[in-house]
Amino acid sequence: MDSEASRSPVSGRSLVPLVLSGWFIVALGLVGLSGHLTGGPLSSVAQALTSPAFLGASVAGMLGAIVVSWRRLAPALRAPMLVQASVLALLPTAVPLAGWATWSRFPLAFVIVGLFVYLLLFAYRNRQIDRPVADYLLGLVGALALVSAGLFLWSATGDLYAMAASVVAVTGLLVYALSLPASAEGAPGVLWQFNAFWTFRLLLSIVAAEIFLGAALDMQTWGASFLGVVPFLPLSGGAIVIAAHAAYDLLWFLAATSISAWFLILLGVCMGALVVPKFFTLRHREQKIRLALMMGAYAVAGVYIPSMWTSTPLLHNAALVNWPVLGWGMGLRTGGPFVTSFFLGVVIMYAAVGSLSVLFGRRAICSVMCGAAMMFQGTTISQMTTFNRTSRIGRMFLGSRFSTAFTVTSSLALVSLVAVSVLPYVHLLNASNQTLILPFLFYFGTLWIVMFVSIPYVGNYNCSTTGFCHWGSLSMLFSRAGFFRVKAKNQKVCQSCTTYECAKACPVALVDMPLQLQATGEFRSAKCIGVGECIEACPYDNLYIHDVRHWLRNKLGHGQTADRPLPMVSASPAAPAAPSPVRASESGTASPVS
Repeated sequence: MDSEASRSPVSGRSLVPLVLSGWFIVALGLVGLSGHLTGGPLSSVAQALTSPAFLGASVAGMLGAIVVSWRRLAPALRAPMLVQASVLALLPTAVPLAGWATWSRFPLAFVIVGLFVYLLLFAYRNRQIDRPVADYLLGLVGALALVSAGLFLWSATGDLYAMAASVVAVTGLLVYALSLPASAEGAPGVLWQFNAFWTFRLLLSIVAAEIFLGAALDMQTWGASFLGVVPFLPLSGGAIVIAAHAAYDLLWFLAATSISAWFLILLGVCMGALVVPKFFTLRHREQKIRLALMMGAYAVAGVYIPSMWTSTPLLHNAALVNWPVLGWGMGLRTGGPFVTSFFLGVVIMYAAVGSLSVLFGRRAICSVMCGAAMMFQGTTISQMTTFNRTSRIGRMFLGSRFSTAFTVTSSLALVSLVAVSVLPYVHLLNASNQTLILPFLFYFGTLWIVMFVSIPYVGNYNCSTTGFCHWGSLSMLFSRAGFFRVKAKNQKVCQSCTTYECAKACPVALVDMPLQLQATGEFRSAKCIGVGECIEACPYDNLYIHDVRHWLRNKLGHGQTADRPLPMVSASPAAPAAPSPVRASESGTASPVS
């Protein structure tokens, strides 16, 4: 257990006078403000809790408590507590200055996202976290999600209730953190890599916060037109009607926000900050280049082109105006007039995807060009590979075999999306009918968020492991006829290996990898997405990715010699035991079956 996580911040008894004096200052501020409150009791309370006087007093009291308790605080909790105070100070109602309400939300958003990065990296460095600290961190992320929701509702409607509730949550959480027990030694900690419920709540709160923050920043940037195109239904009528309309509105809100510029930027900053540390741990230059290409592809193809380029005059060019929208939908149509040139665009896209998949395998799509690559990689997220083996659903998709579940889900995704894309051309639905566009947005704007937060219950990289990704499924079909595979530099090394580190590190849980490497010296599977974690995890540096580049080198006589001896392993290793199948153990790691 990490010593930072197990140290106690401060005892509750020594904190009481400080807390009481802080709230006394707050009360004085409220008394001075009371003559300016309007509306009913609830409205007055909300105005008071979000007023400059109350927020200023709260921030002063919080900072005072942190300073007094600084030497007793666990180092891991100091930064989060300071962020709690800065969040209240950056609220748009905290400072009565012209322009503050407009521009403060941008630093507020990035401070919150920065804290998320800190917490995720803290989890990466501390596989086991003391229960009180884990509860505090989870509560903090939830409180910041409430702050984000309050910011969005205030931006959209001027409503202060959610923001006021978040002020109470943030302030109360600091009091809780300062009153943690003096010692947590002996108490059971949270092994978050095997605690699906804790990790699920962490991911859900982070994504919810970034959705609300993104929506608030998008409204500030693009104005009310950001959500003006969304066909929200009125929340009126009977209970069932209201519930149905609310679900419909929520789906549209998630779909519209999840493909918006600021949400994608915030998500990219958060997930990208987890990818950058991997550059310092990777041993192979090829892997570093792939990560750099992945981040660049996310910025260009995931953020700039769909969210910003579409607002430039370029798309109003007469030569381009009749082209349908192509992109990560693989050319699937969401509406509009029939265009003959559409088929040329689809052919070009399919030819490009097919060629890349044949030459370089699925890694060209699933590990570089797709925006999900940066979501499902990085330091902390990569550690969630354990859920591929411990979750009930994740175990249904283990190995290279196309299970019944994989066949059903991949077929469902392909058939349903193709059907949606064909409907406009057969005139079954009006091209402007929102019912036609919503399924498309659900797949490409909402489903991937659901799959990300469901990692603890479905497994990591579940867009690929379950076959729900239409993009990846098509790439998989092409890659089966391609050059891509994982090869061993020395097959005898794999035959004598007993660690199975390659299978343990695989983000898509191809647990039969060691058996193929032992038997043939190479591993080839249409489900392999070429992330390369197996290459980095191999303790003997015995694996490499083989694609068209290596095929050409071999044809030209410049390839590496097969079965070359490695300096760290004897050229004549002991005879290996008979190959045995690999299964997922209860601890979440691949182990041989006796």
